[in-house]
Amino acid sequence: RPADLRIEWRGRVAHLLTPGEDRLREGAPLVVVLHGAWGNRQQHDMAQYVARYKAFAERAGVFVLVPFALTHSWDFVTTQAYSTGSERGDVEFLQSALNQVRRSCPVDDGRIAILGFSDGASYGLSLALHNPDVFHVAMVWA
Repeated sequence: RPADLRIEWRGRVAHLLTPGEDRLREGAPLVVVLHGAWGNRQQHDMAQYVARYKAFAERAGVFVLVPFALTHSWDFVTTQAYSTGSERGDVEFLQSALNQVRRSCPVDDGRIAILGFSDGASYGLSLALHNPDVFHVAMVWA
């Protein structure tokens, strides 16, 4: 079975969480989880945040990608990168991480969803609307 994976790219980190071996099947769905803004990242227990989604991956039989923005929020939210064409590091990071996941795991490309909370919801909805060929479902809430 594919093992959980830590993906690093230009100071950014993502965790790929895999379903339990008994739940793993060819063509499993992938859920990309985007966090909200962190007041002070050091105060949050990142391991506990990731562990919550590990339990979900195992119960649901899905792959879960949990990326973290370089700063307290996603660059689209802080710079409006789509409208100004400025820094797109988080988009490039997500593209790189998604490509790595798709190469190394039996993900069903027709069942990739994005889930976001607060700032992650704004970013996730924008990504889903701009990339309907990648994200087939967007689950967002603020």
